[in-house]
Amino acid sequence: MKTKPGSVIIASLLLSAWPVQAQTESSPAAPRDLRPIPEAPAVPEAGADYSLDLQWNERRVDATIAYENPSDQPLAIEGIQCSDGLFVVDFPKSIPARGAGRIDLLFEAKPGRQGEAEFLRLKTSAGEKLIRIAHNRPPVASFDRQLLAWEVGETAAPKSAVLTLTNGIKVAQARAMKGHAATVADLGGGRYRIEVLPKSTAKPGTFPVLVTLDPEVPGVMPVITCSIGTND
Repeated sequence: MKTKPGSVIIASLLLSAWPVQAQTESSPAAPRDLRPIPEAPAVPEAGADYSLDLQWNERRVDATIAYENPSDQPLAIEGIQCSDGLFVVDFPKSIPARGAGRIDLLFEAKPGRQGEAEFLRLKTSAGEKLIRIAHNRPPVASFDRQLLAWEVGETAAPKSAVLTLTNGIKVAQARAMKGHAATVADLGGGRYRIEVLPKSTAKPGTFPVLVTLDPEVPGVMPVITCSIGTND
């Protein structure tokens, strides 16, 4: 039975187009208030859901959450755990009944790190509360959706797809792993043809092509995953 070619995965480059607040990395600014997302998908044990508005090249941002206590009892906060893109600067030890407390944060995008959200886990007198903070960046790249995929036993011939970049970002290098080969050609206008040649198509599997961007884009891990004989 013939297996279908799989699809190319470049999710970290195909970012959603969300609004951005204007601010340069070097400009001093007051801590950014994170806006709640009232209609966001439910998160298990979620206490709240917020959006962090970022420019495409922002690496460090001071941010503030106004965390509300809807209970009729004071809420003690015993500690906060956070994902590795966040640092807790300060938080209230207690939030009054029907009140709000300010949680001060520092967000720092890690080079080559992929992710669409950060998380805070509050240890409180009412149990653990999980806060999801979505990254809100404009898109920096688009892929033309040609498949870099081969069927098992297909001739190991090169295939290509076009990557389009914005904001003057360039492709410095494309490197295939696991013994496969990749080349990049500058087509002009921010468009780059990524051509991939598999070493063999005898066995099903996947292999990554690492794309080096210039300049490096914070919060983006540019990886194209090519497939041989895997299902859609």
